Amino acid sequence: EVSYETIAKLIDAARHAHSEGNQQSWEFIVVRDPLIKELLAEAAFNQAWLRDAPVLIVACTNMRLAAAVHGERGDKLYGIQATAAAVQNMLIAAEALGLGSACVGEFSERGIVLSLELAEYIRPASIVAIGWPAERGIELPLQSSEEFTYDNKFGASRREAKILKEKKELSDLTA
Repeated sequence: EVSYETIAKLIDAARHAHSEGNQQSWEFIVVRDPLIKELLAEAAFNQAWLRDAPVLIVACTNMRLAAAVHGERGDKLYGIQATAAAVQNMLIAAEALGLGSACVGEFSERGIVLSLELAEYIRPASIVAIGWPAERGIELPLQSSEEFTYDNKFGASRREAKILKEKKELSDLTA
């Protein structure tokens, strides 16, 4: 089991996330009830492993609050960004505490809304599974930052620019 004190530390880390204009439009539902976890697993397209997590934290965006502070941009962007940043803080805090965590975004929003009896202005953003890991997971491969980083403007990535430069230098040597 994961203690209430430990979950409180994760929520505290989440509340320190950046939010545009300090809107703090996130909402968290901490789920321990096996029946509700079952409903959430079904809403997450039958990801059965969610049932086994000691705690699920459903991170939601309060769209009414996000829109009240920043209008359409708050509703369409800032609220979601703030909730995502809060979830990231939660995941980092879980790792620092030695917990295992997994973030799930693939689910039926309607299924989550019905399972948790959410108000119409509360939009589920992710389900965070929390527990003590039996073993450490494997590291997944990541893109090199050169593949998606640009200087000054969008265009050729640094990796592409380096290859093109080397190709030109090679061409200059053989000319």
